[in-house]
Amino acid sequence: MALPYSRRTVITVLVAAMCVPLGCSLMVPDDLASGSNGSEVPMTSGDSSADAVIDERKDSSTDGDADSGPLTYEQVVLADGPVSYWHLDEKGGVLFADAMGRHPLELGGDASGVVYSNPGVTDGGSAVRMIGGALLQNDDGAFDLSGLKPFTLEIWMRPTSTDTAYHNVFAKYVLSDAAPAPANGADLFWSSSLSRLQFERWQDGGVTDFVGLNTQLPDDRFVHVVVTMDGTRLVLYVNGAAVSIGKNPAPSATDPKVPFQWGRGYIGYLDELAFYDKALSMEQVSAHFHAAE
Repeated sequence: MALPYSRRTVITVLVAAMCVPLGCSLMVPDDLASGSNGSEVPMTSGDSSADAVIDERKDSSTDGDADSGPLTYEQVVLADGPVSYWHLDEKGGVLFADAMGRHPLELGGDASGVVYSNPGVTDGGSAVRMIGGALLQNDDGAFDLSGLKPFTLEIWMRPTSTDTAYHNVFAKYVLSDAAPAPANGADLFWSSSLSRLQFERWQDGGVTDFVGLNTQLPDDRFVHVVVTMDGTRLVLYVNGAAVSIGKNPAPSATDPKVPFQWGRGYIGYLDELAFYDKALSMEQVSAHFHAAE
């Protein structure tokens, strides 16, 4: 679902930040959210080009057994114990299998809004393309982001939208009665016009904590996006690098029974989705990114 201009606090600052390229020393202004915000961390030395993080998939690899070679991406993910892991390799239908055998995703909304069997992140795998009106969801209450519970969301995404809307890559919230925006819960949105990728937590109609990055994501290749919460702070990773760290975390009021959704209003490609009931470490996130090379 596209979230309109009810997020006035975010928009006022982000419009001024639209031209900031990925790779610069990026800092979110302190007044971006009242009392609680996420700060962007500067790229490390040598990452000054706009493609330094987005196009990092080059030399590094994940160690494997000397005889068998590097571990596959799936092996690396499974070794870190996700609650659920969805390859999205289906060629049709309304169910998307969970590699853990627990919580399949179901196609919701307009079934014509998803295209199957697109080139994916891993060799032999495929991705789904969301073209509008469809979403992938699970409503069995297995994914709890309420309070300050630890979690990790992992996504490979390739957005293709160019409009002014907010596109939810991930959403788990209750809508506000006063405006078509979250009242309680959490979401990860992408806005092409604002050049903004942001994960935020909501309570009583206001953003309580967030992490985000001002950048223009490429539309010709996948980007690895991970959000972690360790019980004390949020961290946003892009292509294996931490790009934003939350401040003054406040609990969201997400109801675990609220549907857990991917691609709600999102336009573009999704692949290799995963949810963990713990915060992956920086080393684990980096290993996942490099394992997909």
